[in-house]
Amino acid sequence: MKRTIGAFAALSLVAFAAPALAQSSASNTANATALIIRPITVSNGGTLAFGTLVRGAGTAVVSTAGVRTVTGAVVALASTTPSAASFTVGGEGGQLVTVSVGALTLANLTSGSPSD
Repeated sequence: MKRTIGAFAALSLVAFAAPALAQSSASNTANATALIIRPITVSNGGTLAFGTLVRGAGTAVVSTAGVRTVTGAVVALASTTPSAASFTVGGEGGQLVTVSVGALTLANLTSGSPSD
């Protein structure tokens, strides 16, 4: 039994003393590219104002130049000045920006009621 343990111990020492077979390390280089863009920012530059209107069947339109046009039975009073809404959009140049507007409900400035 002592011989077996002694032989095992000797073999273990030889196994640990033998040089380890290690993989040689290698390195290489590569090029990488990235497109880093600035996030989009939107700030309010002006409020849409139709001015004072007398209700009737028809439409009221304010152009980007702030010119109000009414049709049908809508009457525009000269007591207030209409203005177009404006926004300032910032971000990365050359990027596509899409703006969509959902359903709008206009309310009377005095009462807050859409039916007025």
